[in-house]
Amino acid sequence: MKRIFISTLAVIVLAMASAVSYAQSVVPHIVYSSKLTGQTAVLASTTAFTPSSDGLYRVSVHSYVTGTGTINVNTGLNWNGGVPDDLDVTDPNTNGANHVWIFTGKSGVAVKYYTYLTGGGSLTSYDFYITIEELL
Repeated sequence: MKRIFISTLAVIVLAMASAVSYAQSVVPHIVYSSKLTGQTAVLASTTAFTPSSDGLYRVSVHSYVTGTGTINVNTGLNWNGGVPDDLDVTDPNTNGANHVWIFTGKSGVAVKYYTYLTGGGSLTSYDFYITIEELL
């Protein structure tokens, strides 16, 4: 009877350890993060990271015009070598903007981001925050 109890207990412990291991493997983790404050010009195309295997990723971006400018800060994201998976999003210059994208990254293909300006006004400065998480 004691042997059956110990065997059953061992099976339960192993099953729980396996479940915990699986749960930990699917928790998103940050692969890239950047905080750029007081920017006074566009950000050139910047490589955030290059995935070592195909996977699912989430990008969160926040930009905010901190000065008295009257211009839009736009964010671009490229994760497939320039074809045709670029995203360009216009951020309003009044209250800032938050964007979240989910994309499938390709092994060996750099994930890049950049900003550009539209609206014909002036820019004094803006803050730009980006975080990329691996989901799967």
